[in-house]
Amino acid sequence: MADLKISALNSLAGADLVAADVVAVVDDSASETKKLTVSDLIANGTTLISDATIPSAKILFSAGAIDTAELAASAVETAKINNSAVTAAKLADNSSVTLVSTLPASGSFVGQLALDTDDNKVYAYNGSSWVSVKGAGSINVVSGSTSGIVNITTSTSGDTVTVSTTLDDTTAAAQFLAGPTGAAGTVGYRAIIGTDLPTATTTAKGGVIVNGEGLRMDSDTIEIDNDITANSSTFQAVKFDSKGLITSGRDIASADLPNATDGATGAVKPGTGLEMGTAGAIDHSNSVAAATNTKITYDAQGHVTAGTTLAASDIPDLDTAKVTTGSFATARIADDAITAAKLGDRSTATIAETTPDGGAFIGQTHLNSITGDYFLWDGNVWQPIGISVGEIILAGTYDASTNLMATVTSEGTALSFEVGSALPAASSSNKGYYVVVSEAGTGESPAPTVSLNPPDFLLSTGTAYTEIDVSSTVTAQQASNVAFTAAGNIAATNVQSAIEELDTEKVGSASPTFTGTVALGEDAVMTFEGATSNDFETTLTVVDPTADRSLSLPNISGTLISSGDTGTVTSTMITDGTIVNADINASAEIAVSKLANGSARQLLQTASNGTDVEFTSNVDVPGTLDCTGAGTFDSTLTVTGVINADGKVKFPAGSASAPSFYSGTDTNTGLYFSAADEVSITTGGTQRVVVDSSGRMLLNTSSIGAADRFAIHHGSDAANIVAITGADQTTEYLGLGIESGVPTITAGGFSTNSASLVFKTASSGTETEQLRIDSSGRLLIGTTTAGAFTNRRVSIATSSGTTALELRSATNGDGRIVFTDSTDSSSNGSYKGQIAYDQTSDYMSFNTGGNNERLRIDSNGQLGLGVTPASWQSTTKALQILNASLSVINGTDPFLSNNAYWDGSNWKYIATDQATSYYQLSGQHIFRHVASGTAGNNIAWSESMRIDTSGRLLIGTTTEGDASADDLTIANSADCGITIRSGASNKGKILFSDATSGSGESAGFIQYQHDVNALRFGTSSSDAMRLDSSGRLLIGTTTEGESTADDLTVATSGHTGITIRSGTSSEGNIFFSDGTSGADEFRGAVRYYHSSNALTFMSNSTEAMRIDSSQRVTVKKSSVGEIDALTSASTITPDFAASNNFSVTLGTNATLANPSNLTAGQSGVIAITQDGTGSRTLAYGSKFKFAGGTAPTLTTTASAVDILTYYVESTSRITAQVLLNVS
Repeated sequence: MADLKISALNSLAGADLVAADVVAVVDDSASETKKLTVSDLIANGTTLISDATIPSAKILFSAGAIDTAELAASAVETAKINNSAVTAAKLADNSSVTLVSTLPASGSFVGQLALDTDDNKVYAYNGSSWVSVKGAGSINVVSGSTSGIVNITTSTSGDTVTVSTTLDDTTAAAQFLAGPTGAAGTVGYRAIIGTDLPTATTTAKGGVIVNGEGLRMDSDTIEIDNDITANSSTFQAVKFDSKGLITSGRDIASADLPNATDGATGAVKPGTGLEMGTAGAIDHSNSVAAATNTKITYDAQGHVTAGTTLAASDIPDLDTAKVTTGSFATARIADDAITAAKLGDRSTATIAETTPDGGAFIGQTHLNSITGDYFLWDGNVWQPIGISVGEIILAGTYDASTNLMATVTSEGTALSFEVGSALPAASSSNKGYYVVVSEAGTGESPAPTVSLNPPDFLLSTGTAYTEIDVSSTVTAQQASNVAFTAAGNIAATNVQSAIEELDTEKVGSASPTFTGTVALGEDAVMTFEGATSNDFETTLTVVDPTADRSLSLPNISGTLISSGDTGTVTSTMITDGTIVNADINASAEIAVSKLANGSARQLLQTASNGTDVEFTSNVDVPGTLDCTGAGTFDSTLTVTGVINADGKVKFPAGSASAPSFYSGTDTNTGLYFSAADEVSITTGGTQRVVVDSSGRMLLNTSSIGAADRFAIHHGSDAANIVAITGADQTTEYLGLGIESGVPTITAGGFSTNSASLVFKTASSGTETEQLRIDSSGRLLIGTTTAGAFTNRRVSIATSSGTTALELRSATNGDGRIVFTDSTDSSSNGSYKGQIAYDQTSDYMSFNTGGNNERLRIDSNGQLGLGVTPASWQSTTKALQILNASLSVINGTDPFLSNNAYWDGSNWKYIATDQATSYYQLSGQHIFRHVASGTAGNNIAWSESMRIDTSGRLLIGTTTEGDASADDLTIANSADCGITIRSGASNKGKILFSDATSGSGESAGFIQYQHDVNALRFGTSSSDAMRLDSSGRLLIGTTTEGESTADDLTVATSGHTGITIRSGTSSEGNIFFSDGTSGADEFRGAVRYYHSSNALTFMSNSTEAMRIDSSQRVTVKKSSVGEIDALTSASTITPDFAASNNFSVTLGTNATLANPSNLTAGQSGVIAITQDGTGSRTLAYGSKFKFAGGTAPTLTTTASAVDILTYYVESTSRITAQVLLNVS
């Protein structure tokens, strides 16, 4: 038939269509038209229909439904059934609730119901058993009791059950229902008792016991156990008991105020050079007219007492010839005094063929007469000075690490300077243009081929680029290296310290707030302007304290009263009962009218002379009678108590045999007045004791030294002269006497008793022991007990405050504590060790091993251990151990240094070696280092590390990293890193923790395990990823995959995968490479294009397949399925897991059995070839289904080839057809 257009072909009725009819198909992959039978089109074409692309309206169902038999097992999934699509009509009998007379013992009934027709109960299957389902509120059995302590009654109405309870006893006494105490016990009522209550805790209510701990019970009310009289007055001092309850109060007294010290506020009083001024102000005790004078006179307190103008006679005339040493300071030389004529050749600039290596040239210049180079000496190196004629113009910045332009200015763009391009050659057009080095590196032509560093200049001369070495001339300056002239209260000598010192002293200009201690310096005053701005102010000053004083302001609002104020103190300001007898002046008079009735007022009356007072009746004074004036007794005075006379009592002089005062009938023993201004005691008519006119006392003697105050005479040179004893005269004994011609003090007793000799002092009537020599001869000062140390001979102690041992020597001598084991001055034992203070040089030394000094504290407080301290600044406090030191500079900055000391201006080397330093500044910890230098030279520190005020560790930098990861910042302009070194069989770790114990301590970690050489990464305290010793990356597992694909293994017990996230217009790639460049880098690839949402697969560096955004699959070439050759046998069983396509040559009649490993959706072909004999037959397994239900008969011709095509619909059905004789 001639070729016709499709529109010109004859129509074929649908009823006439048979399986063997052929249709034309264009094979796009082969670019040709091929034939295809209708049966093959139907069998294979359905597999090409995408799921969910045919709407249900387009499907014609026979008799309105699809029969169950037409559906493959499990073919209809839940998602394929519309909501509410299954109606009651669609449910078969027993499909939702099973009607049974006996519940099934097992089966697939989870979630289903069953109605047992025997008891008409509904049961639900919970997966393991049937559970009875009861209606809400259903009760099977109702029972109750209407007798007992608690009565329970029940009633039912339909499905409702009512339970009622009543109590037999509802009286107040029946507050507690007790029991039963056992299985057969009874229940009873009683009142609640304490043991029924739970004990109260800090978090729960309960019973408590009021045991007097500051509380008490008043009937049934709990109250505070404290009774004092209520008082509305305000007291500055209160007394409280151990429970914190106030028991009394009073006004604050001066004794309550602590003394002010140099470190604490307190009470003060004027000392030398100070006095109390008006309004309680402390002022200087010096007055002089304010003036400015050049010559002054001052007193011992430093007060200027007089002043005058410096006269010419006060200044001696000096001829310049008198100046023989030293040099004139700059201030002594007048401006413009040095003319050009006074300057010698080469005094400001040197000229030579060679440039000097160094010398005293700071600030001078040098001209190399050969090269023409011009230099300036900066103290370290000669800095070249570039000379440019005319204007120089910035063209941009130059990256010396890449030798490309980093940035370009508009001026540079006009002259062909381009970002990312090499530096253009120097030419006449760019002469005078320069670039600034932005990154360090070695220059490449046309730049100078030398090491370049920011911010060096490269200046075009028109023929070449000249380097202007700026980087070598710019040195980092620190404020601590900049000198500062001390002024005012600022004592610092460098800018850094001055700023810090100023910061501690500055006060805000408006309403400042002070925290901590505010310290005012020497002679500081506080001035208050008051409400009116005028010439009158109130000045608060302090009398120079002789000890630490404290002043406390009362906790009350009001006005402070000074000693200069009168009439301000009122009775309301004095608390009742606070004025005691000592507060009333001795000369104060209390009117009789002030005495209450019933007191001494009723016994006294005014005498007839109108001035004296006399008793109205006889008076019996059992205690003490005080007479302020003269007392006149009308009769004999018999005294059984004490006569206390503020006036005079006159007695006769008496004598040794007839004393003025005697007792009873012993008239020759008593007290008499032996001479003018002299009192004596006599016994038995003999004078024993005399107190003479000089206040001296003589015992058994009439002679006494001019300077002596007490003399005792005894006739023996070997006897106790004075014995002082206690109640037990044999043990409580103190003797004073002469022994072998030596004065002695004996403590103890008359026999072998031992005792201590105690020395006491008294203050305000209170005796306090100050010193004791105990029975073992030990000297105890301020204590009664020797220390715990064995063989101690002297103990000095105090119960509070400070104790000290003072050794006072001459100003040109020294004080020593010497340790010796010998009295021989020539023996080393006489000088085993000592502590000595040299008054001449003001240092303290400690010696051991004879006279070998081991430690010294110099006059500036510097401490040297095994070494004399270096020349530290006098105000710096330092401990120096050999070349290591601990110091405090400016009183605030602590330093720990090695081979370095501070002289007040610079850090210097102690010895010729390297130096290191650690110090604290403004809450930061800073570590520094410096290379080796010469002893005595200045040190230029380099910072190594710091810990800032937020606890962040900064190494090689002073600037922290990003705020989310700034706890440790390490910086270096070169390579940078962290080394964690551990044992060869141990681990090195970095832990990420959110707890201090348990698994939270290592919630995340990075760990290197040296024994297996594996790098591990962990989350939630478990391995998340591992890089093993072979470089294999294991994620979620510690076991690598199959050896040919084990470089990356990802594993998990659930879902797993790899996410490659890239930009919305970028690509995500997986490359399979066998090279490092070109197409070898991606011989195979899986690539996702986000811009077009397409997934592609590449082989041999060329795209082989693409799945576009509409899920269409495009294959560049036909897919080729591997053909699995089957062996001819009576039964042939293909393994569909091995391949999709098979071939077999029949050598006998055979059966194609049901294949193994069927997978729904699989399709393919089986090529069946007759052997050379032919006529072989083939039967089929039960799962093979052919059109019309009949298997085709194979071509019997020898070597004929038949093609069986198949499609696996399910594991129990294979749709197939055979293309006969295709050979």
